[in-house]
Amino acid sequence: MGEACDLLRRQGLAATPEQIENELSFGFWVSLLGPGNNYDQRLWRTALHQAFPGYRGGRRELHRKLDHLRVLRNKIAHHCPIYHRHLQADHQTILQCLGYIDAGLATWIDRYSRVPSVLASRP
Repeated sequence: MGEACDLLRRQGLAATPEQIENELSFGFWVSLLGPGNNYDQRLWRTALHQAFPGYRGGRRELHRKLDHLRVLRNKIAHHCPIYHRHLQADHQTILQCLGYIDAGLATWIDRYSRVPSVLASRP
């Protein structure tokens, strides 16, 4: 979180909670579900599970899924090839994880997503 504050200071901005939140990476949020710093007791059981009202499982399994998506996101962001991946399964994992947060949003994205048709049309 210190990196976010430093970045905001260099930009001449006050480090408000909202601005800090906006600067935090996807990897930071995924790490909160990870095994370090007794997060299961300190974060997951006390409050963090409430961010995923549609999820009924353990923190480790959710962390595994989100970390899988973090790796996918990083590969895309760094222009690495992803054609060898099972992209339909990746798309389903994205929808599933969105559903853990907001079932209506996941349904809406699933309905309007062009990803399945793009994947079906590839050679």
